[in-house]
Amino acid sequence: MPSIYETIDKFSGLITIKQAMSLDTESEVSDRSKTNSLEGKILSVDEILKLSNPNTDKNTPDAFTLNVLGTVYRIFNPTRIKTIKGETNRRYIVLGTEGSTIQLNLIGNSSDYIDSNYITRGDKVIIKNLLFNTYKNMLYSTKNTSIRKTETSDLPVLTLSEHMNTQKNIDITGKITEISVIRHLKQENKEITVSDFMIVNSASSIRVSAWGSSALMTERMSVNQYVRIEFCNVIERNGSLEIQANDISRILILNTKTGG
Repeated sequence: MPSIYETIDKFSGLITIKQAMSLDTESEVSDRSKTNSLEGKILSVDEILKLSNPNTDKNTPDAFTLNVLGTVYRIFNPTRIKTIKGETNRRYIVLGTEGSTIQLNLIGNSSDYIDSNYITRGDKVIIKNLLFNTYKNMLYSTKNTSIRKTETSDLPVLTLSEHMNTQKNIDITGKITEISVIRHLKQENKEITVSDFMIVNSASSIRVSAWGSSALMTERMSVNQYVRIEFCNVIERNGSLEIQANDISRILILNTKTGG
């Protein structure tokens, strides 16, 4: 049996000693046969939610590993965090459908995989070797986590048009023509990161006002790249339309020649 600290290291230092002990002893406790029987199975989001343990049932461990097949409901921008092994990327995604969702915390390579393989809202994925926290109803990636897209989204993605109007929570694509420097503003005693960039297509152009994690994504952009902006709003400001992207949006940099 691996040591408790070897188990914690397997999960990039993001689980507690108690959770590590639960994982190490899971196979030795006969009352936990329900979770042991899940080994190798691929569960739906609904099936995983039924395994939650809000009442701290002693017969269910507070954390165990599993596999999931689900629809990507939301994707958030990556952020930098510190772990016991140094800085790495972390991002949250939400799996499931309206009214039945679960949050997934992806660390390091698992987080990077989402962008490098162009996974978007509405895609169906199989994700193996996740840690499920039964109290928090949250999934965590591990060093052995693998992600595979099984079906591509059929959600509509807008392109720029001269006939656009104000809309909320849309996905849109365009080619970058200008990028401003990142600025830091004070708002209600908090520092807010902001940036702007322009996207175009053959018919029209529009300014994107980026805030928070979306503003930080402009550091990775270059002129002439294509981007997909998920869960953004089109608003009217000073007589002109603009796109607003913030911490609940996601910016994906696409192939520079084809736009993805």
